[in-house]
Amino acid sequence: MYIKRQYREIYLFILKMYNIYLQKKINMIKLNCIHKRGRDVMDQTKTYNSTEFQEQLIAETIEEVADILNDRGYNAINQIVGYLMSGDPGYISSHKEARNKITKFERTEILEVIVKKYLEK
Repeated sequence: MYIKRQYREIYLFILKMYNIYLQKKINMIKLNCIHKRGRDVMDQTKTYNSTEFQEQLIAETIEEVADILNDRGYNAINQIVGYLMSGDPGYISSHKEARNKITKFERTEILEVIVKKYLEK
């Protein structure tokens, strides 16, 4: 009976020490998350504008399609302009899925991104 009591006390002591260890670990994590301005990063809400993501995706797709067209020996500018003016996806090569990539977006969205990027420069 005495031995079981000692084991129980040792077990409770180990459990208490482990809880202290975990609490210190949690405090260290919180300290590492302190923002430079002194606020906790976890308490801040970051909002994202989905149009920014969409515009970036369109811009990257245009560049990728232009690279693919140049690799095939086409004049990428003429081919992309032909597609945007006519709506005929035949202007874009199907090599490396270039046609599928560019037709995922509306032509007006593509034109908006191109004009916006041009005016920002």
